[in-house]
Amino acid sequence: MNNAASLPKAASRRTNFSATRKEARVSKNFPPPGKLRRRFSISLSTKSAEAFEWLKGATDADTDSEVIRNALRIHYVLLQRHMEGKTFYVQDVKTKEMTKVDLFVAEG
Repeated sequence: MNNAASLPKAASRRTNFSATRKEARVSKNFPPPGKLRRRFSISLSTKSAEAFEWLKGATDADTDSEVIRNALRIHYVLLQRHMEGKTFYVQDVKTKEMTKVDLFVAEG
């Protein structure tokens, strides 16, 4: 990713726009620029679907979209920091032991 502020290319796959940005500015029936919604259709394995449902319950999310948006936000920030050379660790509350968190990042 050349620009840390832009979304990864994978996020732009399979998008359907109801209107272009120019049309959105002209019509009051569409959200303002920057608020256009994209609709995605995803397929999940049984294991991933179970993880998704667990996340939904654990975060008390009202909708599936909220789970996806929250997951994208955290993943986006983690990858940005990783690309800045940061490393992540989790600390056991009882033992204070630190364990490095490995991120799934494409080489290149």
